Amino acid sequence: MTSLDTRSERARAAAAARALAAGSLTWEAFVDEFGDAADPRVAELVDLIEREPEVGGFLGVSPRQYRSYRATIERLISELERDP
Repeated sequence: MTSLDTRSERARAAAAARALAAGSLTWEAFVDEFGDAADPRVAELVDLIEREPEVGGFLGVSPRQYRSYRATIERLISELERDP
């Protein structure tokens, strides 16, 4: 069973990730709040967002790979919103 604190942190991380994507939260604020999260699911979200791939170019990923990356993040955010 997930503790109330963990559920609360997951919900806050999901909301913050959505705010980050919308441009209403800075990366710095997101990392300040969740960068050292003890919850493995929240830490996974931070890691995925931190390692957002570049699209195109010599070292970038294809648009299809980027859509897959974004879908992974969206699934994780949804899971965190639903908890656990």
